[in-house]
Amino acid sequence: MSTVYLDRKNLSIDVKGGLLEISPAPRGRGSIPLKLVTRLVMCGRVSFNSSALARLAQHGIAVVCLAGRNHRCAAQMTGITGNDAKRRVHQFMAATKPELRLPIARDLIAAKMRAGLRELMVLESRRPALRRPIKKATRTLLETESCIADAGLDSLIGLEGAAAAAWFRVLTFVFPRSLEFSGRNRRPPRDPANAVLSLSYTLLHAEAVAACAGHGLDPMLGFLHEPAHGRESLACDLIEPLRPRVDARIVELFSRQELTREHFSMNTAGCRLKKTGRHIFYQWWEAQALPFRRYLRRRGHELVRSLEQVTS
Repeated sequence: MSTVYLDRKNLSIDVKGGLLEISPAPRGRGSIPLKLVTRLVMCGRVSFNSSALARLAQHGIAVVCLAGRNHRCAAQMTGITGNDAKRRVHQFMAATKPELRLPIARDLIAAKMRAGLRELMVLESRRPALRRPIKKATRTLLETESCIADAGLDSLIGLEGAAAAAWFRVLTFVFPRSLEFSGRNRRPPRDPANAVLSLSYTLLHAEAVAACAGHGLDPMLGFLHEPAHGRESLACDLIEPLRPRVDARIVELFSRQELTREHFSMNTAGCRLKKTGRHIFYQWWEAQALPFRRYLRRRGHELVRSLEQVTS
């Protein structure tokens, strides 16, 4: 076991000895050894005391609290954190110097374009009837990739936006028609595909925040994304190359009908997963998340080494 998801009303947690105690016991498993837990994701009415939170922190267990109908991340304890302050000094120096920041930002967008092109190639092989829109999106991503080397920071954001628009236009053909997906929307998501995209991005972002902290980096200070109040810009940076991979797997999830429209509730407040749908989603996400976590750890390590080299 790696992640424990608590998504029921009126649960309470405590830490006793080396066990995470959950009551009432979900599916007969009320006690879980802490050594098997790396993160705890809570949604809904889950109560705990400060002592339990402190014990989770001592064991390096990350805690993510989701709130609201759209399951936004309301609070996060990152678990194990790096303690080398010099890394943040290197990060600050690079983030405030455009000549150092720009190569990192270019590399992130280039990695995202490569990932998108790979997924389009796979999609074309599986869905030959959609060859025309896929080829059109492929041309846009290739054009974007060819412009990255000469682009400044402002231009990079524009290039990424155009490529993202082309990518989501393809997805309007790929997602099942019953989902009524017409493009990316959020806050609130208005269809099942966007509801799952938003929740997946939220969990992926939390993983990136934890990866930043684990490497001793400040998740608020990015290189591609400008600093903004309340936004972990570096975490946003790190997940950009993963977005096409996440999107492609969400397409597969709906195409296999593991999730269908019946797993969602829709009203004027937006679209959200029902209880049964959330259970399916969390199991699916945990199966998908391991390579994403490995990527974020590796990318964080590479960034630390790069920052040390360019600022020394």
